[in-house]
Amino acid sequence: MLKRTGTKFLAAWLCVMCMVYGGGLPAMEHTSKAYAADAALTVNADTVVAPMKDEIRGTNIGLWTRNEFHPVSTRSEQYVNLIKEAGIKMIRFPAGVEADMAYWDRTNAYEWHKGPSPYTRTITADVLDSFMSLVQEVGAEPLITVNAKINDKDMAADMVRYANIEKGYNIKYWEIGNEPEYFRDAYAVTPIDYAARIREYSVAMKAVDPTIKVMGPANAQPMQMAGWTKPVLSTLADLNQPVDAISIHWYPLWGGQTNPNSSSFASIDNLLTYEGTDYPNSYIKWANQFTDTTPTDNLVSYRDQYAPGALLGITELGQVTGGEEGAGIGDTMAGALWLGDVLGRLAYHQMDFVTQFLLQGNQAYGLMDINKNVRPAYYLYPMLKRYFGDQLVATSSSNNQDLTIWASKRTGVNNKLYLMVINKNQTQDLSATINLSHFTPNSTASSWVLNAPAIDATSGANINGIQVASNGTLPTIPGNTITGVSNSFTRTFPAHSITMVELTGSETPAAPSRYLGVEANGMNEIKGAGDWPGSVAQTPDGWGKIWRTGTAGWTVNIPAAGEYDFTIKAYGEGEAPSFQVKLNGQNVSNGVFTPGSSWSNYQGSLGTLSAGTHTIQIYNNSGVALNNIDVAHMDIVPSP
Repeated sequence: MLKRTGTKFLAAWLCVMCMVYGGGLPAMEHTSKAYAADAALTVNADTVVAPMKDEIRGTNIGLWTRNEFHPVSTRSEQYVNLIKEAGIKMIRFPAGVEADMAYWDRTNAYEWHKGPSPYTRTITADVLDSFMSLVQEVGAEPLITVNAKINDKDMAADMVRYANIEKGYNIKYWEIGNEPEYFRDAYAVTPIDYAARIREYSVAMKAVDPTIKVMGPANAQPMQMAGWTKPVLSTLADLNQPVDAISIHWYPLWGGQTNPNSSSFASIDNLLTYEGTDYPNSYIKWANQFTDTTPTDNLVSYRDQYAPGALLGITELGQVTGGEEGAGIGDTMAGALWLGDVLGRLAYHQMDFVTQFLLQGNQAYGLMDINKNVRPAYYLYPMLKRYFGDQLVATSSSNNQDLTIWASKRTGVNNKLYLMVINKNQTQDLSATINLSHFTPNSTASSWVLNAPAIDATSGANINGIQVASNGTLPTIPGNTITGVSNSFTRTFPAHSITMVELTGSETPAAPSRYLGVEANGMNEIKGAGDWPGSVAQTPDGWGKIWRTGTAGWTVNIPAAGEYDFTIKAYGEGEAPSFQVKLNGQNVSNGVFTPGSSWSNYQGSLGTLSAGTHTIQIYNNSGVALNNIDVAHMDIVPSP
């Protein structure tokens, strides 16, 4: 969003999942309620939905806080430790509107808050060197936003030259500008103008270092995706210069909203509301819409049409923008809950990276204030780093307003399953029955609870009673012991809390069977029985659509080594639809099919498979628009 020296002042609707656990509790289990559970939470450990990438744990650092890392000799151990303990893996710099006020100065001639007219900020070579020293020390990936408001592609290219060629930093990610829809007066641009500018910048910067990844357009409001993000990306496709990553911002609430009846009004109630009909992007559920298959105006549809293979990311995510910037909301336990829910939701819907706004500042959305006092939301990050995995598995909740569950596994680890349960109810402890499939847990487990004294508390947050030390470190935290764990067990979760649970046990992979098109990763659209093609009687209850050059697939667990066959029920759209079956990324022999204009079965062999997890995909061979492959299901059975 637009900001003044770290101050946001225009609305940008962005929704971040809150994920904070009830803390300050003794190391003992909560007993189950004697009455019916408040929600049913389900986990299917056999179905990997999406990766939980390290880059989801990202943040922004403002130029105005450069004294925390520059010069290197005065950088505090506390500051470095706080970033390390949080497990921050991507840092965007400089944060916000200052990027579009900044002059690049390799000669170190200007102070940071000045610059040659019309620039009012300066990024000096010394400051960039100090920033890179910081990210290298904490083990994070840098993301640099270059000035695209004051149009100077040569200056941006020189910044790449200094950083990657002369200094050898090999900075991979470069974002072109910040919220161009807010460029005003002589700097105002249309989406078509801005697409041309991104192309010019990209060509100039990649001429210096062709390995960099250019991203944009960094629009402020999800509601403007159709009017801004889409035409920018489509024009870049026409210019044969698509971006390598698509970026956007999201803040659900606006501090300048004076109507208390608006869903964008800055209040804790509005922040934690799951869904509604006012401003859609004010609700937590909007996190699904960035990549959901319907409607078609989402980042996945834009990527597949205009920038195939591009990464998807949110480079500014905060609870409130504008006005007092969320004082008493973003800096509270409520802000942590929202962030946890939204980060989990964004990852579940296959967002590649998220840089939360902001690491440090007196603004309420900062993870810590200017004196490095951490807010409740800070603790979410070490929770994710320590007690969660890198593969999200299928989950659901019968009561998303109050209770959300995310679950994960770790690559190469077969005896662990990690749960994250978020109780967003502001006053009530709630019970939930957790139903596990394809994982048999031991009867005891460990849990870690993040909580604070009250929903509106800005301090006092802790994990199992433990807080960060004065030097910024967070010690090893013993888990609470949970007993009575089974494939269906009931737990009570404290009001306004995030609970992590580590289950130990064994996976029980499902035997090969039917895999539904609606459940495949990468489907561009999800359809029901009433949708075209075919009549309701002919059309499967649920199916998915794969657009041109798209790929959709399933994670399949093979219980025993042997030969396996497949049958795919599909429908072809367009003049020459064709699809290729792939096994673990490789084409299957004799696996190319030309589906007709009715639902039919297409059969083939996967060959001999080893026991364990395999990825089976359907790739749409056509590069022609509207040549779609519609998939009802795939059956996998042992060969006769």
